Amino acid sequence: MSRKVKEVNIKGLLRKCYESSPADRKLESIMPEVMRLSDVIDISTSARETAETIVKGFLEKNLDHGRSYEPLPAVAVYGACRMTESPITLKDVEKNSLVDKADIAHYYNLLIKKGVIDVPVVEPEIYVSKIGERARISEKSQTDALLILKEARKKRLTSGKNPSILGASALYLACLVNNERKTQSQLADAANTTPTAIARGYKNLRNALI
Repeated sequence: MSRKVKEVNIKGLLRKCYESSPADRKLESIMPEVMRLSDVIDISTSARETAETIVKGFLEKNLDHGRSYEPLPAVAVYGACRMTESPITLKDVEKNSLVDKADIAHYYNLLIKKGVIDVPVVEPEIYVSKIGERARISEKSQTDALLILKEARKKRLTSGKNPSILGASALYLACLVNNERKTQSQLADAANTTPTAIARGYKNLRNALI
């Protein structure tokens, strides 16, 4: 390659660098971690695109002023999963990221407040198969858990409840009905929550439905 061509290429690269906006450069520095997390957690193409939109929204609203970028990739991926109704929990994101869930939750709530993340209502049914697979629960009990949730919705027992805990509680109740031996601790581990939360959710369902 001639020296002249090299000089032209270098000038072109420098021009491109200076022409790109600060927001573009910030986006380019943040997206590699977003894509790494997306690959590790194996989220959908739609969720990946949504995560990029969240990062752009954060930058366009100048929410980076005085704030660290470090939690942003994890927040974008988690927010994208919630917006696309993917059954990915906060703990799933935390254990594969470089920040803890307190920072993720703080930024997540900020982005909801600022209108960057618009989270739809997530129904507990979406968690049944994921939790059921983790806890190795039979298809029969998973199907019965969905029926339990259907009845719970008719009685307006699902409104305002944590969907992951509610799904796990319905699974625990279905396992008891089918004499399938699963403990509250096993369901809690699969749902990334506590046995106490499962016990409370199970009792509410049992008292209302049985």
